[in-house]
Amino acid sequence: MGRSRTESANRVTEQMTEAARESYRAIADSAVELQERNIRFSRSFFGTCNEVIRGQAEANRAVTRSLAEQTQRQQEALRTLARGLVSAYLDFLYSTFPAPSRS
Repeated sequence: MGRSRTESANRVTEQMTEAARESYRAIADSAVELQERNIRFSRSFFGTCNEVIRGQAEANRAVTRSLAEQTQRQQEALRTLARGLVSAYLDFLYSTFPAPSRS
């Protein structure tokens, strides 16, 4: 009878050991799967962030180009206006003085 109790205890110990081993294996597999999901998420997150940043940088470059073009057009318009004002002012000044006679 002592031997059957020992065998029974050994079987129970083996079953408990196998159950613990399976539990640890399941935990390890879950940890690996979680780590892989985190890696995929991180890659996706940073990939998306990089795309957004690239898009924003391109939009900023386009706005900067547009502003530079508008500034250039405004400067040219101001030059034209200034030339017109100077010309009108000189015409006004010359009109107040009589033209020399050619006799």
